[in-house]
Amino acid sequence: MSRFVTAAVIVASAFLALGCPMNSNLPHDATLDPNGRDAIFVLGSDPPHVRVGIQEGTLSDGTFSDGPMVIDAFPQNGYVVGRVRDSEGKLYGVVHLRDEASISWSCGATFTFTIKPGEVKYVGHLANARSSSTYVFDADAARGFIDFFYPGLRGRMTVGGHALTRSALQCR
Repeated sequence: MSRFVTAAVIVASAFLALGCPMNSNLPHDATLDPNGRDAIFVLGSDPPHVRVGIQEGTLSDGTFSDGPMVIDAFPQNGYVVGRVRDSEGKLYGVVHLRDEASISWSCGATFTFTIKPGEVKYVGHLANARSSSTYVFDADAARGFIDFFYPGLRGRMTVGGHALTRSALQCR
């Protein structure tokens, strides 16, 4: 039995060390790392029952290719709020939207964004995410959301760094 417990602790520690993806939004008491290594992104999304998957990826010849999962979470109060570390020079993309019945992959084109360490950045809003992804921008609403629900980030939100990018993801 003790070997099993030891193995479980080792496996759990390895997952934590490797930086497994977040399966929920940041807690409301979140703040930025005082060392300036992390960044926080804010992405509006509705309807609320659709889980949003965001992955780190690369850009080659104008095409986004997905990499490690960053967050796979349901929006809370209309937003997905996630943390990334050492984000300088990295690109992130929305790779899937899913609910209990189906999954929709971002094939052909995807919503991508960049973010620098130390930033709290609103990158846009996915409206009517399940039917046809429409990208809109409402920085004032996002700022109000952050200021109300994340007091440790109040007044820190910036905007920008987003694009609709050709995607290498295959439709499934």
